[in-house]
Amino acid sequence: MRAETIKKALLSNGLNCTDEQAGKLSFLIDLTLDKNKSLNLTAVRDENDFLYKMILDSLLVLRNLGLNNAYILDVGTGGGFPGLPLAIMVPNCKFVLLDSTKKKINHVRDVVLKLGLQNVICVDGRAEDYVRENSAMFDVVVTRAVASLPILCELCSPALKVGGIMVAYKGEDTYVEINSATNAMHVLKLSVVTATQYLLPAATGYHYYVIIRKDGKTPSAYPRKYSLISKKPL
Repeated sequence: MRAETIKKALLSNGLNCTDEQAGKLSFLIDLTLDKNKSLNLTAVRDENDFLYKMILDSLLVLRNLGLNNAYILDVGTGGGFPGLPLAIMVPNCKFVLLDSTKKKINHVRDVVLKLGLQNVICVDGRAEDYVRENSAMFDVVVTRAVASLPILCELCSPALKVGGIMVAYKGEDTYVEINSATNAMHVLKLSVVTATQYLLPAATGYHYYVIIRKDGKTPSAYPRKYSLISKKPL
């Protein structure tokens, strides 16, 4: 995909990028769609759809969230989203991209090398284990298409510093999920800052990104083992 097309798409949605950043985003699209032929990274296979549903969807949060020299964890990054587009667009931030599927994280690691991204580390491992070992380390945790909000609160928030934020990319049932996460947020000392609605070009429904702040230290009992988190969400 031509970098100029990417620049225009971002600019029309309130985002500026340099020629170098547009070139890297274009290369990211090529690398992901090519690998997707042999490894199921995404259901999005059309180049134009990919620009909007994967790249733009990952980046729209930057319109409302100023990231500067932040330490950011992407939980369940899959093929590298939203972490890779964000890392390209905010190079002064440091990123850890985490996924439990080794084939996927190995692909992401290869993409990082090919794009020359110096601000990204790739880790294969389970989220509950990683955040337990790296508690209160991160300024921001992002997560896209991973789990329901009550589960995400427990999986992600222990990694945050007090005052840090979690950004959860969600679909049309966002407010149902927020209501279902009321107890989890109370137990884990979290609060919703905002839930921002947006509509992607040619999308069939509204998307949201939910910003949740960590207001206090995570109780030592969390996160639990994933079998308990999934069977008995808070």
